[in-house]
Amino acid sequence: MKMKNTRICSKMILLLTLTTLFLPNFVFSANNCGGFIGYEPGDVWLAGTDYGGYPGLLLLLPDTGRWKRFTIVFSGPTTIALKLEDWGGSGGVPGDAYFDNILLTDGAQTLFFDDFESGLGKWETVGSGVIVSDPLKPNNHALSFAELHSGGDIFSKLNIVSGSYILSFDYLGTCNGPSTSSNLFLPLILSH
Repeated sequence: MKMKNTRICSKMILLLTLTTLFLPNFVFSANNCGGFIGYEPGDVWLAGTDYGGYPGLLLLLPDTGRWKRFTIVFSGPTTIALKLEDWGGSGGVPGDAYFDNILLTDGAQTLFFDDFESGLGKWETVGSGVIVSDPLKPNNHALSFAELHSGGDIFSKLNIVSGSYILSFDYLGTCNGPSTSSNLFLPLILSH
């Protein structure tokens, strides 16, 4: 069979696979950067980003990309040491959880305060707690973490004696890293 004045055009569909990076406030928020605060003894966590419902958690910390102030009223042992971490079981990466302006009172007097402007002298660094420039307010400093951990990463140096406590702190979760990756499939139609 002979074809005259017929143009043959072939089409090809290609499958393009890309690894994508998700950043909060742009495409995706992991909602679990891993910031946790609690106390010892007893491995007690008061607040954290584990939306799966960590046992005993009094407050879930949202990872919004903005600083937010929280206050928790609780009773505990008469002697405690505060602890913080960027949890290794989270969806985040090291350095995406920040704490600042940690204040513990008994309702009448300040038992502990740190704004991280004068080093880590009030803390016993067990893991990777570091003071960094605040990503939203560069003239401010905050606590972040160079590694993910569990069981606590930095503990207050002094044991605080009371029994009834009011804990206030600022938290910022940014999940600013490859908190997840997935494959994106785009069909490409080529013709000539």
